[in-house]
Amino acid sequence: MYIHVHRCRLALPNAVHGAFFVDPTGTLEVELAGKTEPLHANLAELSFWPDEIGDCRLCCGQHWQLRLKPDDAQSLQGLISDAREELASLHRDL
Repeated sequence: MYIHVHRCRLALPNAVHGAFFVDPTGTLEVELAGKTEPLHANLAELSFWPDEIGDCRLCCGQHWQLRLKPDDAQSLQGLISDAREELASLHRDL
């Protein structure tokens, strides 16, 4: 199993660089430039919502949310889907 990584610049107004680490065991860690503590989430808690200006909001329940550009949101959704499938495949093999 590999941790999948996506690096991008968040959409305005934050526009900071972020690194998203998707672990096939079901977790996400987000490191944001200028922040000392990363954000954590279980993949089951995540949701993606389009916003009014064409960007996408990545939400972790009521804990936190980030605004992403549509292409970055789509890439991250793909990595999360791949990680979920990888874990399911591992469970089937066991």
